[in-house]
Amino acid sequence: MSQQVDSIIGLIDGLPTIPLVSQRVGELIHDPRADARAIAALLRSDPSLTAKILKLANSAYYGIPGGVSDVTRAISFLGFNTLYQLVLSVSVFSVLGTKDPAGLNIRELWKHSLGCAVLAERIAAHLHFNEANVCFTGGLLHDIGKVALLQVAPEEFLGAVKMARSNSLSMEEAELACGLPSHVPVGSRLAERWRFPMALRVAIAH
Repeated sequence: MSQQVDSIIGLIDGLPTIPLVSQRVGELIHDPRADARAIAALLRSDPSLTAKILKLANSAYYGIPGGVSDVTRAISFLGFNTLYQLVLSVSVFSVLGTKDPAGLNIRELWKHSLGCAVLAERIAAHLHFNEANVCFTGGLLHDIGKVALLQVAPEEFLGAVKMARSNSLSMEEAELACGLPSHVPVGSRLAERWRFPMALRVAIAH
């Protein structure tokens, strides 16, 4: 591994972790003794996270009749697992949030991720897989390695994007040619560090 790659990996490892509240929500959701009130109480300890969750819960995508203004009510409509996927996604976006660098529209990357998420969920539903929401989150977060590279090495990542476009290369090939680690193991490294459920780690790693 080159010195530059070593340095970038060091910066990746130095990225903030996802909020402790998000990790605790995951633990509670998998605790058979926990109920909606306990999870709602935990979320209320992070007002910013709660506001973002409620904003998503009230979006047209979920179509909750009359909308919701309370996390407990949101849980009753969405269920524990869907709520956890929302908490995880919001937390990741908050940690990896970045402004558009010159020459790259970060919204296009998120639109690509959202498209993958919707398709993954529809395929899962078509196959009668009972955790389609997990597939949605896997699609949404599968490229977090790219966003992480964009945050810690924006000039090099932008160079890789331009190289991939002009030479018809895959992003992974272009990243390596520009002295970056591949976004795939970077994303996998973050998923492991942030203690993602194994299903999401697999989606990001492959």
